[in-house]
Amino acid sequence: MRLIITCICWFIFNPVVAQTKNFDQLFEEAEKLLLDYKYEEAIQKINKAIALLPNEADGYILRGEIYLKKNAANNTEIEAKDLPQNKDWASAVNDFTKAIQLNNKAYAAYYWRGTAYINAKQEENGIKDLERALQIKPNFPNLAKDLQQQKNSYAFTLSLQAEKEIEKSNEATAKKINVALVITPLEQAITICNKGIKYNEEEPNLYLQKGKAFNLLQNYNEAYAAINKCIALDNSNKEALALQGELKNKFSTKTNSQPTKPSNPISPETDQQKYDRISKNLQNGYAVNEKDIQWALAYKEKINTLADAKTWKNYRDPVTKKEGFKDANGNIVIPIEYDRTLGFIEENLIAVNKGWSVEYDEHGQEKNFKPGKWGFINTQNQLVIPFQFDFASAFTNHLARVSKDGKWGVMDQKQNMVIPMKYDFISHFQNNTALFAEGGTLSSNVFALDYKSYKNAIWGLITAQGKVMVAPKYNSVLREEKDLVLIGEKNLYGYMNSKGIILLNPIYEKIEGWKYDKAFVKKNGKYGFINSQMKTIIPIIYDSVLQWNKNLAAVKLNGKFGFINEKNQIIIPLIYDEIDFFTYIDEKDFFMVKRNGNSLKINREGKLVN
Repeated sequence: MRLIITCICWFIFNPVVAQTKNFDQLFEEAEKLLLDYKYEEAIQKINKAIALLPNEADGYILRGEIYLKKNAANNTEIEAKDLPQNKDWASAVNDFTKAIQLNNKAYAAYYWRGTAYINAKQEENGIKDLERALQIKPNFPNLAKDLQQQKNSYAFTLSLQAEKEIEKSNEATAKKINVALVITPLEQAITICNKGIKYNEEEPNLYLQKGKAFNLLQNYNEAYAAINKCIALDNSNKEALALQGELKNKFSTKTNSQPTKPSNPISPETDQQKYDRISKNLQNGYAVNEKDIQWALAYKEKINTLADAKTWKNYRDPVTKKEGFKDANGNIVIPIEYDRTLGFIEENLIAVNKGWSVEYDEHGQEKNFKPGKWGFINTQNQLVIPFQFDFASAFTNHLARVSKDGKWGVMDQKQNMVIPMKYDFISHFQNNTALFAEGGTLSSNVFALDYKSYKNAIWGLITAQGKVMVAPKYNSVLREEKDLVLIGEKNLYGYMNSKGIILLNPIYEKIEGWKYDKAFVKKNGKYGFINSQMKTIIPIIYDSVLQWNKNLAAVKLNGKFGFINEKNQIIIPLIYDEIDFFTYIDEKDFFMVKRNGNSLKINREGKLVN
C-alpha cells in the first residue's frame, strides 16, 4: 500500500510530469488563439509554454509560425536588405532555427523557415529548407508539388535577372564605354541562367537569355545549342526563332577543315546516329547544308514533343463534355473535340474516342452506355489508326490492347496483331506477361481496361509475344508487388510469379496484410503468418491477427488481444479486449487498448504511459 501511495505522489508531484502537462495545455491554447488570429495573445501563451520546457522544439516552431502569420496579416512587404529590421520575420526565422538546433529532424521547422525565406525573396535558402523537410517526411501533403512550383517560379525569376544583365551590356555597347562593362554582364547572365536551369531545366526563357548572351559574346556554337533548346520547349517563341535563323546564316558561311562523316558508310545510320553526327558538326563550327540542319531540327522537335507530351494532362470541358489535352502551362495542345481520351501518354500515339457516352442511375450504376469507337492520333492530332475499336488501352512498350465484338488482342503501332483478337479479356502487361480471361462478365464498361471488372472468369497467363504460360484455371487473380500474382482456386489462395511458376499452392482461405515481408494467412478458421519466401513463420493458431507493426504483431486468442514478436514470443500479454486499429497502423510508439471497459495507452513493452 505504501508503494502505491508513493507512486501516486511521485506522479502528482514530479515536476517534469507537471511541466509537460502544463506545456501541452498552453500549447493547445496558443494553437486555438492562432486559429482565431489573436496573434499577441497566442505569443504570450506560447512564451509561457517555452519557459516551462525551453528544450522542446515544438514550442519554438509554433511561436515562429505565429510570428510569420502575424507579419503576413500586416501585409508587410519585406526585401532581403530589410530583413534584420523586420522584427516579426527575424523572430520567426530565429525560432525555426532554434527548433532545428534542438531537433534536426523537425520537418515542420524546415518547412516554415523555408516558407519564410521564400516570402522574403531568399529563394535559394527557402528551397533548401523545403527540400530538407521533404527528405525528412516524404509524404508531407502537397510539399513535393509546392517545392517544384517554387523551383519553377525561381527559375523564371532568374531568367528575368539574366535579361536585365543583357540589357546592361547592350546599354554599355551603345554608349561605347569600357569593354568590361559590355562583357561582364553577359558572363553574369550566363551564370544566372545555368543556376536557373538547375532549378527547372524546362524553362525556355533561361535558354533564350543564355543563347542571346553567347551570341553577343560571339560564341555561336553555345548560342545555337541554347536557342535550339528554347525552341524545343517553346516552338512559338518568335525571338528565339529569329535568333536561330540568324545563327544558321552564320554557320552556313563558316567553313573548317573536315567535318564528321558517318563512321561506317556501309551500314545505314540510325536517326539518332545521324542527329548526333549533324549536332557534332554544328558544335565544331563545320559547314552543314541547310537540308541536314532542317532534318536535325525536325528530329529534335519530334523527340522533345514526345518528352513534352508525357507531361500533358487530359482536359474535360465541363459544358460540352468533350475532352482533349493541355500542356503543363495550361495551353491546349490537342483540341477539345473527343468524347473520351486516356489520361496519360507513354508513346507517340494517343488513344481517343468518338461516340463514347454513359449515364448513371440514382444508385450510381451505369446505364445507357455507348462505347463509341477508339482510334489513335499522334501528338500533332493527326489520325494514325482509324476509329474501329470498342475498347483500347494506351501504347506501352509499343503495344496496345484492343477489343472488337467482345474479343481482345494486342496490336503494335503498325496495326499488326501480335496477339490475335480471340480472348475474352487481356490485362495490362507487367514483366512481359499479362493475365487473360476465359468466359466471365464485364461489371463496368467505364473500367473495362481493369481486369478487376471481369467477374466469374477463369484466368491464365500469357506473354507479350502471345505464348500461353498458364492455361486458364484460376477463379480469381490479383497482381501484387514484387512480381507476385495471387491465385484463387475453389476459394483457396496461393501465389505464382509473372512467369507462371507456382510459389505457394492455393491452400489458404485468406492471404492479406503484406508488411515488412510478412503477410497473415487463414486456414481452417485460424490465423498465422508467412514470409516472402512463402514459409510459415508464425504458427496458424490464432483467432485473429493484425498486420505487422515494426517488430510486433497484434494477435487474438481466446477472446483476448496481445502482442508477439517474430519468434512468436509474447511481448505484451494477451489480456486486452480491444486494440484501436487506426493508432496501430500509424505505427506510433504506443498502442491504444481497452481492458475491462477502460481505455489505456501502453508503450511497446506493454507499460502504461500518459
